[in-house]
Amino acid sequence: MIRIKSKLMIFFSAFIVLLSSVFVFLYIDNINMARTYDQVLHRFFLLNELYQDATDVNDAMNRYVLRNRSGDETLKQYETAIMKLNNKQDLLVNILQNDHNQLLVDNYSNMIDSYMTESRQSLIAFDLGNQDAYYAHLKQSGEITRYIQETTLTIINSELTDYRNVFELISRKNENFRYLGVFVFSSVAILCMIFAYWFSNGITKPIQQLTAAANRISRGNFEGEVTVNTRDEMRFLATTFNNMRSNIRDLVVEIKQKSELDQLVKKMELKSLQNQINPHFLFNTLNMVSKMAYVESAERTSELVDSVSTLLRYNLKKMNYIVQLRDEVNIVKEYLFIQRMRFDDRVAFTDDIEERALDCLLPPLTLQPFIENAFTHGVESYEQGGKLHLAIYESGNDVIVEVQDNGVGIDPETIARLSGDIPFSEHTPIDSEKEREPVGSADSNSNGIAIRNVQRRLQLFYQRNDVIEIMSEQGKGTTIKLRLTRVNNSKEEILHA
Repeated sequence: MIRIKSKLMIFFSAFIVLLSSVFVFLYIDNINMARTYDQVLHRFFLLNELYQDATDVNDAMNRYVLRNRSGDETLKQYETAIMKLNNKQDLLVNILQNDHNQLLVDNYSNMIDSYMTESRQSLIAFDLGNQDAYYAHLKQSGEITRYIQETTLTIINSELTDYRNVFELISRKNENFRYLGVFVFSSVAILCMIFAYWFSNGITKPIQQLTAAANRISRGNFEGEVTVNTRDEMRFLATTFNNMRSNIRDLVVEIKQKSELDQLVKKMELKSLQNQINPHFLFNTLNMVSKMAYVESAERTSELVDSVSTLLRYNLKKMNYIVQLRDEVNIVKEYLFIQRMRFDDRVAFTDDIEERALDCLLPPLTLQPFIENAFTHGVESYEQGGKLHLAIYESGNDVIVEVQDNGVGIDPETIARLSGDIPFSEHTPIDSEKEREPVGSADSNSNGIAIRNVQRRLQLFYQRNDVIEIMSEQGKGTTIKLRLTRVNNSKEEILHA
């Protein structure tokens, strides 16, 4: 991952290196041009000083001759002028000479030597009183001085010619520098704009996507993901946002499921409360009837009343609790006792129950509706030969409950409607009139608890879809299989979950 800070550091470092390189190049080139300019001026100054020193030598010599006194201050001035001219002559070859003026400079240096020689010979002849020799050397030195002047002008003209080339070179460089400045400024401006667009787009685009996704979430739409192609903190932010949205979506689904389960429980509780019309009076009445039947030697009637009382008490008290499968089996046995009083030997009941499977936890009033359905809509119409079988056994981590009868069966359309796919994550209303259909049919004698109601409660309780399976063949019977999941939590923990 390349951090935003790293991107900025790389860009500004490259920007500074580029500008520094340009400035260093310009600085070095300016130094070279200034050095060339100084050399040209220095050559001009040297030529001027040489001519001036030659003139000073001639003036000092004339002052010495006019005063005509040996050892005078004028002689020292003459020697000083000669020494300065001699020093300038040494610099002449080193500074002024090049491949183009080598011969001219050599002649110029030789003329200076000749001039200094003739000048000294003039002074010697003057001191000796040899007038002819003095005038001859003086005349010769004057001629040489004129030649020096002419040669100086010739060299200056040559230097001016060379300086013109240097000036043209400097002018071309200045022109190139202007073009270079415009190019560098334009390039830097374009690069800055490209980087600014790329960098801002890399930040603002993900932010816009996150903003749009946040707006969708605020409207309850949790679909879609924010995709960021950059490899910086924005991708990490988008990934975190997507995870947060997924967690919120799961949490909302979970809350809706719990809300629906609570709604189911409350509706069942309300229904139960509606049925609790003076329950104590009803229970006391049933107990009194049971005792009277027993006193009157009607033991079976007494047992029947006790079973009805137990069944009613269970239905009224167990609505808010998670129960064990054992409790459901016990209440089913009470219900079967009542039904046997009704059907006598018309219906035979058998069971095959594994004891260790009875600890399985489940919502209350789950098993009885299926048994009641088997009686009411399966074997009730049989005059004899009705069979009802209850099997409970373990299968892996599941507990299987099978309710089997040899009744009239259920048609495929009804089976499809009753056991239709209802994913537990969906929130299909369960209290519609259609969903209130009794088990197996819409008969008004039903206990009022629909298969889909029970199916939905089991789906929400176990968080799985495959909780019920209906197999039936008309005229041969029906088998309803419930698949319960073993839950390790205690009943109290599940009740308060």
